[in-house]
Amino acid sequence: MNEKAIILELMGIRAKRGKLPFTKLSKHFLKDNKHWSKSTYPLNESILRLHIAGKPLPANPTSRSVYVRHINQCWRWGLKHNLVDKPELLSCSKISEARHRTYTPSELEKMFTIIQPIDFNRIIRLAYYTCARNGEIRSYHQITYWSGLCSFW
Repeated sequence: MNEKAIILELMGIRAKRGKLPFTKLSKHFLKDNKHWSKSTYPLNESILRLHIAGKPLPANPTSRSVYVRHINQCWRWGLKHNLVDKPELLSCSKISEARHRTYTPSELEKMFTIIQPIDFNRIIRLAYYTCARNGEIRSYHQITYWSGLCSFW
């Protein structure tokens, strides 16, 4: 603690920081954040529970980075709310591996020959070759291939 923080604490301007262990801090953190989406709460709860249990961080760099960010978020929240004296932040590279979202030529061949009916197969091809997403394709009122092979609503 620096001199300014000590003086403010002694003057009663700033509350004395607590020394909650991470197990209790995480419970307060989860309980206080009611604004999270339905999927965020279980993710945070799972990550914090595994960290408390002493489980190692994931080997995958992207997953590891997500875990570290969530654990550090809890520590920073505790510091902000005067529940911890000093956060025990984890260090981790912020660089994560890019996902490879491509298909092999054999996977494409299977996909383009097996998927039926043929009109749906053409929609799959349209999505693949144009990189159009589901919502973008559905937003079209009518799509007509220039070759006249397919027209759908």
